Order: sequence, then structure tokens, then C-alpha cells
Amino acid sequence: MYGIFGGITTLFHTAIRFPVIVAILATVGVVVNEVEKVPEPIPVVKIEVPVVIEIPIVMVDRIIPLNGVNFDTNSSKLSEKAKRLLNIDVIYAKSHPNAVLEIVGHTDIRGSQKLNQPLSEARALSVKKYLLDHGVVEVNIVTRGDSFFYPAENDSTKKALAANRRVEVKALVKEVKENKN
Repeated sequence: MYGIFGGITTLFHTAIRFPVIVAILATVGVVVNEVEKVPEPIPVVKIEVPVVIEIPIVMVDRIIPLNGVNFDTNSSKLSEKAKRLLNIDVIYAKSHPNAVLEIVGHTDIRGSQKLNQPLSEARALSVKKYLLDHGVVEVNIVTRGDSFFYPAENDSTKKALAANRRVEVKALVKEVKENKN
């Protein structure tokens, strides 16, 4: 039995532990003998914060040699073997639409620069036409003729001359690399 004394004592102890609750109850005329501790639910708020990780990168050109082809003397006509090799380049170009194909025509050392320059250009254009005819996008193709200035082999044997009558095809691809500096 609390009586008036018990009620004051309980109110006093409650006031020490829960001053806000006692103050509210006292203002409405309620005497608190015991206060049950009922934990209030803590609201859970899910906050999604985007995380930005900065990785320094560098765009670099990667050169991928593709199939080149060879030509007969004074000719820019593609052989059947050359066409089969170029079909692989067509597949590559179609599967890498952002790659730029660089097509460079070459000649052997016989003849003058005046004759060899247009021949090297015609060889490059012959390869370009084949690629275009097989669905490669024109904006992704760059051609040039280098005449006899960059030989694959430096002697004048039949084998070396044949190796120099060529078109080289390279794919230039932009690649992302992490900058470690």
C-alpha cells in the first residue's frame, strides 16, 4: 500500500528516471506509482549514398596488326588468297565498330618513286574497296601509300621483292588504362 507517501516517493523515483513522462502525467493530475519501461521503436531509415571512386585513367592507342596481303608486280588487283585473308579483317572490323583501320600500301624497290607512289595508293584503295563492299563502315578506314620507303625485307631477292609488294592493315583501338602515377 502506497498511500500518499508511497505515491510521492514513487513519483519522486519516477521523476528521476523519466522526468518528461512524470511532468506530463503531473500536469493532467495523475499520480504515478509505477512506470512500465516500454522501449519506443527506433525508426530505421535506409539512406543510399552514391559512392564515387576516382581512378585516374589514360586513353591510349593500341595498334593491332591484322592480315595484310601481297600483290603481283605492277598490280593492285586482289588475289583469291588475299580476299580470304581480308575476310578475317572484315569480321574484326564489324565486331569492333570503334576501331579505325589503317591501310598502308607498299611497293618493292623496282621503278621510280613517281610510278611507285600511285601504285602503293592504288593497292591501299583496293583493300579499302574490298572492306567497304563487305560492310565495313567507311569512316573507320584510313588509307595511304608509302611507296618503297618502308620495306618489309631489305634485299632484292625475288622473295624480298614479293614481301614488299604488300598492304598492311592495322586496327587502332582506344583503350582505357589505369594511370598509376
